[in-house]
Formats: sequence, structure tokens, C-alpha cells
Amino acid sequence: MSHDALHSGRAADPTGAAGAPVGSGHRDHGAARRPGESITMKRLAVPLAAAAFVGLVALGAAVSAAPDPLEDGPARPPPPGPAAAMVELDWNGLPSQPQNEFAFDFYRSAGERGENVFFSPQSIRTAFSVLYEGAGGRTASQISDALHIDADADVRRGEERRTADSLAGRNDSSEIALANALWIDDGFSLYDSYREAAQGTYGAGVDTVDFAEAAAAAGRINGWASSSTSGLIKELIDEGDVNRRTAMVITNAIYFRGEWALPFPMHATQEGPFTKEDGSAARADFMTVKGDFEHVAYDGYQVLRIPYKGDRLSMLVVLPDDAGSLGRVADGLSAGALAAWLDDMEERKLLVTIPKFTVDDRHDLARIMKSMGVTDAFDENEADLPGIGFHKDGGNLYVGSATHAAHVSVDEVGTEAAAATGIVVNRISAPPSFVADRPFMFLVHDVETGAILFMGSISDPSAG
Repeated sequence: MSHDALHSGRAADPTGAAGAPVGSGHRDHGAARRPGESITMKRLAVPLAAAAFVGLVALGAAVSAAPDPLEDGPARPPPPGPAAAMVELDWNGLPSQPQNEFAFDFYRSAGERGENVFFSPQSIRTAFSVLYEGAGGRTASQISDALHIDADADVRRGEERRTADSLAGRNDSSEIALANALWIDDGFSLYDSYREAAQGTYGAGVDTVDFAEAAAAAGRINGWASSSTSGLIKELIDEGDVNRRTAMVITNAIYFRGEWALPFPMHATQEGPFTKEDGSAARADFMTVKGDFEHVAYDGYQVLRIPYKGDRLSMLVVLPDDAGSLGRVADGLSAGALAAWLDDMEERKLLVTIPKFTVDDRHDLARIMKSMGVTDAFDENEADLPGIGFHKDGGNLYVGSATHAAHVSVDEVGTEAAAATGIVVNRISAPPSFVADRPFMFLVHDVETGAILFMGSISDPSAG
């Protein structure tokens, strides 16, 4: 099967990013590929965007007529190809359009060309949603706009509860664990309304720490992150991130482990060249399996769905035709494009080859969120967070730092992924106070001549 034959009958591109579409609606899959034909992913790319995790591994891929390793003996490594993007998708219980829009927006802001990317939009959006519960004015508007959070509390909290309940409600085939926590300084008190929202809507635990003991405080938070992610995220925050001005740290963690519905045979894994975005080559171990998969091709890229056991969760692989065109495809990604992929897909017999990979990624959320328009929350002079609580020593609140850490590992058996988000909320140190609540002396002084014009003292201001 030639490359041209494979790409005939493509569906109209829902991203509008790749060139003029060829055809429209559902494609004629029979004309595009015969049973047993192969799709080869020969390049990495890990966070992109969808329900729980998004990834781009600079993962090159090509469609080729490689021999079937399950029937023809050891497979030859498939030829180098373009980059691909990986998306973890909650298949039957799709998250809301707003969450997916944020995922794609963040993906475009987070990655550098040619670098592996991985993150959990679910984790980041949940942590900032907890922050949003106490935000006001322009700070709240900026967070709402960037993260596509509904300003209506009933709608927002209802959506959050439904999503969390749905993801945590089925562990028969895959393991998913979600966790939220608030870490409160000894001298800081939460308003009852904020505590109720954090605990009632987000299921957040509340714990008290002494942030003046930075190393111990960071150690407790990192211990929580590690235990909440099965040991995959061992360091979420650094002891330098917190200090005696820290009032609270908001944390979220998510863990996922799923086995492929159709595992990749161990004996079929072969080392081969992987074409990077700049055209240079790397070496990777490529897994191969033959089976029935849902797939669609557009002008410039194609999308493959690889289901996990239970068929609710899937990995979507977005594979550009050319190694250097991943960024161009990513520019057109949207929640609408995701819906179109799922609608256009049809099942077919395919020989699929993708690389094994592991990615550990960290994101400075302060930098990324500022680039997405969330600026006031990080500015101690502009931040408006009046609904969270108060410190015994006073001082308004602002976000001092925000970090996201993520891990993913993909092999013949399946996928293990985890992510955690930490938002450090500091207080502006209150200025030294001058309170005249005891007898005092006063005088009226002429600055120019230095003369005292009036003088007196107050022993009892109520005496008249």
C-alpha cells in the first residue's frame, strides 16, 4: 500500500490547521487501508489535551507497509516519520467543553518546540478552581477566563462534583485516584464559606503546618504528593517555595494506571530510529500490535484511538504527516476538533507501532498562567483574594508560586501516569502599626520656621 493510497479519502480537518481538507464527513475507510495495513508511530510527543492527561512526546510516526511481526517473524524497525501527540481521554464520560478548551490552551502555552511535554489539565484546573472559590474582582475574572471556569457557583461546583464522582466511581478495569488538600499556616484561619466549598465540592483535606519551618512543611506536602501518586511525584514543592509569609498551599494530585485492551506482544518490540522535529534521529524501542482500532485521517494528520481495558479510557494518538508539522496541527486543536475526531472515527484492522517512552515534566505555572492572562493573582499589589481567610498578623493574600509536576510511562502492558499541582498563597506582610490607644502628647509644628504653634496631651479622649 503506497503512502498516497493510505491518505486518500480523508475526512475534512476539524482543526483547520493542516492545509485544504480533502473530502468531507466520514471517510471511505475501505479505500484508504486494507486489513492488516500498518500505522507506525516513529516520534515522540507527550502532553496535549483532554480529560485527565495531555502529552506530546516528539514521537515520529509514519504509515508504512511494514511486515506483520505476529505472522512474519521479527519485525524490521519501521521507517522514521513525523511527530505525534498523546491524549488520555475519558471515553464514555467526556469532560465538559470548558475543561478541554483549557487543556488545549495550556498545551499551546506550555511546550517548547522539539521538547517532550506532559501535564494533567484535570489537576491544574482543579487546583485553580479551589483558588477561584476565594477570588474576587479582576483576579476572579482572569482565572475564570483562562481556565474556562463558570462564574455561577452552583454550575461550577456541580460540574466539579460530577466529574470527580464519575472518574473515581469505576475502578473495575483501570485505577484512577484523585486528591485535594489545603495546608494552612498555624496563624491563618479559613472563612467558613471557603472551607465548606473546598471540602464539600472538592473533597479537600485541611491540615495545619508551620511554614516558618520551611523544610518540615515542604516535606509533609511532598510526602502527601508521593503517597497520592503511588510514589511517582516525590517532590512537588521546594522548601524555598514556602516561608513565614506563606498562609496556605493548595494541592491536587491525580494517579492513573490502565492496561491496554489489546496488549503489545513483548517479542514484537524492536529498536529503531525515531525522527525528531528538527529532522535528526534518536533511537527508541518500538512496540507493535495488530488488531481492530478506531482511526480517522485528515489532510495533514491522522488520529488513532488505543483503548484500555474496559473501553472507557483511551489514548488518542494525533500523528502529523510530517515530522516538523506538529506545532501547526496543535495550533488548530480545540474541544470542537476533539469531538469531531471521535465522531469521524471508524473501526478497522490495523498494524500499529508506537515507541515505549517515559516522561517526567515540570511546569512553572506562574509563567504559563501569566501568559494566559492570569496576572493579578501573582501580583501582591493587585491580587484580590478576599474570600479565603485571614491571618492573625494581617496582610492581604496573593499567589507566590505555582508548580505542576507530571510523570507518564507507556509500555507493552499499558500506561501509568500521575501529576500534582501546588499553589502557594502568601500574605503581604502588614506594615508596622502605630495605635494611639494610651495617653499621648501632640503638638502643631510649623515646618518652615520650626516653631511650635500649639501643644498638648491627651489623657482621656472621652473627657472633652
